[in-house]
Amino acid sequence: MIKNLNMRIPLSLIFFLFVCWIQAQNIKAIEAEGKLLYRLEKASWYATDIFVDTYHILTGSTGGYVSYPSSENLIITSFYDKEDPSLILVRFTFQELPEPEPIEITAVPSPATSNEQILIAMRETVKKELQNNSEGFFQFYKGSAPNVIPLLRKNELKTYIISASTEQGKLLLGNDYELIFDKKFNIKRKRKLHNSLIAFDFQGEEHKIESTMHSHVLSDFITVTDICTLLLYKDFLSWDFHYVLGKKYITLFDLKRESLVMMKLKAWKKISNFKK
Repeated sequence: MIKNLNMRIPLSLIFFLFVCWIQAQNIKAIEAEGKLLYRLEKASWYATDIFVDTYHILTGSTGGYVSYPSSENLIITSFYDKEDPSLILVRFTFQELPEPEPIEITAVPSPATSNEQILIAMRETVKKELQNNSEGFFQFYKGSAPNVIPLLRKNELKTYIISASTEQGKLLLGNDYELIFDKKFNIKRKRKLHNSLIAFDFQGEEHKIESTMHSHVLSDFITVTDICTLLLYKDFLSWDFHYVLGKKYITLFDLKRESLVMMKLKAWKKISNFKK
């Protein structure tokens, strides 16, 4: 005879499972946005090279560029006019994962689309904010330059700023920012994603290592900007793994598989000690 057991699940277990689910969703969101930033920056790299080489006569007329995914999930990079930001000078269309050769180049000046106008407005606002820096919020380091990446999300206008190396053989992580805008393209919130700037050398025999690591003070997980930068330099790096140590969690980014794994820091330390 089988009895019907009325089992109650402890509230503590329900809470624990809920927290685990929330953290897993956070990691998925970070990974997805980091990969999107990577695709946008990759397209920007390729488009800028072509623009400077082929359309160098326009370099003095351009105010900058914006990159964004199209409805077909392609990546478009548009260079806009300095005097009239509502005018696009050249558009480059790339595959979903950009390759050096674009699918299409449109070099006939045309009006900016509504999405392009929003992205350009955010980029121009950030450029002024960086130039003025009246509150001293932004930091500037020798050997680096800020890259502005505006994003048009479903219900949010945001821009990331990452520090790009101006020196050969160096990968920079840190000194990056997230800015949130209101509907009038005014900055309503801004935050630092890292507390400092870290440089990793990756050229030469002495820099051939299996993994790299850095710690976080301002957040517990790897940032979308970390993922973007690591993927941008992936083909030049000797290491396959990058660890980020937070206060409670460690996140591991596998560059070969382009995948992210999260683990509680206590559990990771136990495993590390066991292996020793």
